[in-house]
Amino acid sequence: MHQKMVCKRDEKTININTHNWEELDKDRSSWLQTLTTGKDRLRQLADIKNARRKHT
Repeated sequence: MHQKMVCKRDEKTININTHNWEELDKDRSSWLQTLTTGKDRLRQLADIKNARRKHT
């Protein structure tokens, strides 16, 4: 997969709008908060996936 496609996929996964992420990036605190929220969401999804796998 190309780097640009990987970045867009990851942005979509953590709910960052791929069309205007640069605007969000200008406000550093909002950008960091968005990344932290996305990281937490990914951890929750991974925990759910692992729990399902353990119970089957």
